[in-house]
Amino acid sequence: MSPHGRVVVRSSEDKGGITEWIKQETDGLGPDAMYDCLGVGGDATLTSQYVDSIKSGGRVALVAGGAFGKMELDAEVDELIALVAAGVIDLSYLRHKCFSLDQVNDAFEYVGDRPGGAVNVVAQPQTSPSMCAGVMREIDS
Repeated sequence: MSPHGRVVVRSSEDKGGITEWIKQETDGLGPDAMYDCLGVGGDATLTSQYVDSIKSGGRVALVAGGAFGKMELDAEVDELIALVAAGVIDLSYLRHKCFSLDQVNDAFEYVGDRPGGAVNVVAQPQTSPSMCAGVMREIDS
């Protein structure tokens, strides 16, 4: 928040380095929160730098877009999916909160209100079978 009580918004396309600007605007402390909506094709290096700039205990919301057209996967990805499905790779430590598409507004509200920690918020086209069932631990509340 700016000294005037406003939320400061800046684009990665603005002139000057964003991470330096963040440090300057926050007296080196880092912002309380960041909402990154770079989406598909966004610069992962910049996103990582932004996340690193958040102050301890801060909140980050990463919003990714969807993919259009045919999506090609490497053979390694298919093998990884099979290993996860077979239970060879344990992903139960991951925490997820799943919402159906008709609950997408609730999902966005949850992102803003959750207490912190590494939680993936998933909006999926259908609720059954849930991608959260089996291999991922879903949060009850």
